[in-house]
Amino acid sequence: MHVLTTLFRPGSRGFTAGVLGTAAALALAGCSKKTTTSTGSSSSPTSSDAAITIMTASVSGVGTVLVNGDNRTLYELSSEQGGKLTCTDDNGCTKIWPDTELPAGKTAGIAGTGIQASLLSTVKSSDGKLYLTYNTYPLYTFTGDTGPGTAAGQGITSFGGTWSAITPAGTAATSAGAAPTSTASASAASATVQTGQATVGAAPEAVLTDSLGKTLYYRTSDTASTASCSGGCANVWPPLTATGSPTGSTGVTGKLSVVAGANGSQVQYNGHFLYRYASDTAAGQAKGEGVAGVWHVATPGLAVAAAAPAAPAPAATAPSAGTPTPTPAATHSATPSPTNPYGY
Repeated sequence: MHVLTTLFRPGSRGFTAGVLGTAAALALAGCSKKTTTSTGSSSSPTSSDAAITIMTASVSGVGTVLVNGDNRTLYELSSEQGGKLTCTDDNGCTKIWPDTELPAGKTAGIAGTGIQASLLSTVKSSDGKLYLTYNTYPLYTFTGDTGPGTAAGQGITSFGGTWSAITPAGTAATSAGAAPTSTASASAASATVQTGQATVGAAPEAVLTDSLGKTLYYRTSDTASTASCSGGCANVWPPLTATGSPTGSTGVTGKLSVVAGANGSQVQYNGHFLYRYASDTAAGQAKGEGVAGVWHVATPGLAVAAAAPAAPAPAATAPSAGTPTPTPAATHSATPSPTNPYGY
């Protein structure tokens, strides 16, 4: 029986880097070092065990790689070897790349056919949750995969590393073709704004889309001159960028422009910066509508963004001694704040 050392992560998938075997890392995780043991193989997983059964399959474009019991391709993130974990709930990563969490009562994954059972282990959070790893890399699926036998996440660069399918030896699979475009950026070819239809709530609605038909969004906390979503946020909400002047198809009646900022040359519509939502995996989807109260689909009739507020007037002369200072009237922001900078 092969005994495997368990890695540790803090709760809520908010991770810290470092050598996990040191006393300092153990103190930070708030738990003592433990071990887990791999299980035997299982070629016919039950429905409840399918997500934690790790086996191999031949997937177009990447060869023989790890899949779960539902035949969904599994991925590793290059920056996460040995416990330096960068895909978290807090940065929105697990919305796009769901982790492989063990259900309550389970302490190990199920080693299916074709894998090396000695490489299958777990990483443990301070609240006691376990997540599967292979060759020390945590395992993820990708919301952009349309079903078994697909590996649309192969080669994507985001959240601090590159995503790869995994060989039975525990190494990153090699793509047969060109790597996909990063979710964090948009190509110049996407600088055409079109009109399309998406299901918003339960009803179809006319929306703006990119050249691939993906729904475009705006954020109410942006201003006409500043995009408030950049950096890690842009991994979840990729900005629509352009190397030249954007073009609009029939039905795009508002003003298109480009403004240089934190995301490069980002396209605006009627003064609103435009973004995609990484969880929209096909045309006609609008999963980002209403997220955190600040993200909304961009429509052809989107109102022109309000101008930036004027600079404050010079400070008034200090009152003379004995003159009471008036209390300023209370003000309230009309824009709700998201729960975190990534809009979740």
